[in-house]
Amino acid sequence: MNFEYVTEQDQAPGMRLHFREESPDKKPRVCTVHLVFQEGKDRNQLFGTLTSMNIAKGETAFAQVPLKSFHIESADQAEGFSQKGSRVLEKLQWQEAKVVNQDPEAAGLESAPTVMSESLRIVCRHSAGIVADRMNLGPGELLVRLPVDGAPELTLLRNAQQDLAVAIDSSRTHQSVPDDLSELLHTLTTASTI
Repeated sequence: MNFEYVTEQDQAPGMRLHFREESPDKKPRVCTVHLVFQEGKDRNQLFGTLTSMNIAKGETAFAQVPLKSFHIESADQAEGFSQKGSRVLEKLQWQEAKVVNQDPEAAGLESAPTVMSESLRIVCRHSAGIVADRMNLGPGELLVRLPVDGAPELTLLRNAQQDLAVAIDSSRTHQSVPDDLSELLHTLTTASTI
């Protein structure tokens, strides 16, 4: 989602959403939706809903930690993974990662489900937007690796997926970043990644 937060002349909070689509003559065109809100909290609520940032009733944040960097790379070099798309993440200033899932106490469970959970997601925030991975995983699909040297990193193996959402404020990044993120998203639908 390519977006911009804007302020109207009367100081009302606004948001522009930019969409790229193919016109009837097969040429790409950019369409813009311009939304104006009564209050900033309304704009933030809509943005949070569109990006899976909001914590819904019956959900809780299990972890919220500072994030130094975030990388996505091919799990198999033979899959033709776009290095240009994966390098775009290095251009962003990462701030925090948050893990959200169903609140086990609210659901009367001992622990939150990780298999086929409609709530499990990792939200990584950077200075110009977010990356949210809605992890609706089947049995045996959550593969995690911690380094043996004690380095502060976590690696997840993900099959090709449709569950990653990216929001970028194009006014706060280099002009190539939205297109590079779009390329990365397209690649994620066909390749296994770590």
